Amino acid sequence: MDATSGAHIHAVFLDWSKAFDKVPHPRLHSKLQHCDIDGQLLKWYENFLVGRTQFVRFHCASSEPSEVVQGNVFGPFLLNIFVADLPEMVKNSTLIQYADDATTSQEDTDDLQEDLCNIDI
Repeated sequence: MDATSGAHIHAVFLDWSKAFDKVPHPRLHSKLQHCDIDGQLLKWYENFLVGRTQFVRFHCASSEPSEVVQGNVFGPFLLNIFVADLPEMVKNSTLIQYADDATTSQEDTDDLQEDLCNIDI
């Protein structure tokens, strides 16, 4: 940028650490349906996302089971489906996405704020 112009660019970096662990499953279910995933495949995903537990056993002792979805091979794929409509929500700013990171930038702070308010994840 030209330093004499006085123009500013404001940037926001979104890093969804452990992003798939925080995805609301009902909303993901809706987005899967929107992608024309239905029938047995949708039922399979529902079963995959609900009721998975893990626990740790050491000798005769074991921890309490806890529900988990993390660390599976479908996590990145399902996250991509979940955030696929993100560019449609960001109308005023420049958006760059890679994996579980996104960057949005804009000279006008009001436009940038409006786009951030539209991102409802």
